[in-house]
Amino acid sequence: MTRKRLREYIDQPKNALAREPMLVWAATLEHSTWRTLVDVKATFPATDHLSRETVCFDIGGNKWRIIANIDYRHEIVYLVWIGSHAEYNKL
Repeated sequence: MTRKRLREYIDQPKNALAREPMLVWAATLEHSTWRTLVDVKATFPATDHLSRETVCFDIGGNKWRIIANIDYRHEIVYLVWIGSHAEYNKL
């Protein structure tokens, strides 16, 4: 996972409320083993499948979104985009 990108987002004062839910998401991610989208959805049921390797995680009761590419083979999550639900709706 791209920790630096996540840290940059949650360290911004305007995103202070996102800090705790995103850190919980990241900690859960660290302890998960995903081989398929089914595994991801078992951990995070509200995850949306956007393409073959791209998913959208709902964070903090759907207040924020994280779009990520998942390399299932190497168990690596690459953050593509982080923002509020309102910002996501503008994409």
